[in-house]
Amino acid sequence: MYHELTPLWTALAGAYPELVLNRPPTGSRWNRFRLRGTHERFYRRLIECRDGLVRLSPYLTRVAPGVDLARGPADDIARHITEALALKPDAEDPDTALPAARVALPSGNDLGDDPRELIAISHALRERP
Repeated sequence: MYHELTPLWTALAGAYPELVLNRPPTGSRWNRFRLRGTHERFYRRLIECRDGLVRLSPYLTRVAPGVDLARGPADDIARHITEALALKPDAEDPDTALPAARVALPSGNDLGDDPRELIAISHALRERP
């Protein structure tokens, strides 16, 4: 699931590199393969994707006015993300905070619902030209 988030994470981390959480130093190269480390990397990536969508959401509402971004199909949201990334300026003025919108909300309360929603969008982004 960590690798399946890569297309979405790459797009959002490229637009908002400051949202990429600092990695703590690993004690040894074997720590990368521990199960706990795998879960930490996955959840870090999931949080970074969610944070990136929050930051991008004002631009998403501009490219898709009136669209329910919270419940839209993954293919449509992926298309809107691509358009919003093209609309987003290289440097944003922090004093002009734009209102955030809900994007890709999970349909249930299960712990796996949010990752599944973001992975569906990530797959759709990977398939876009």
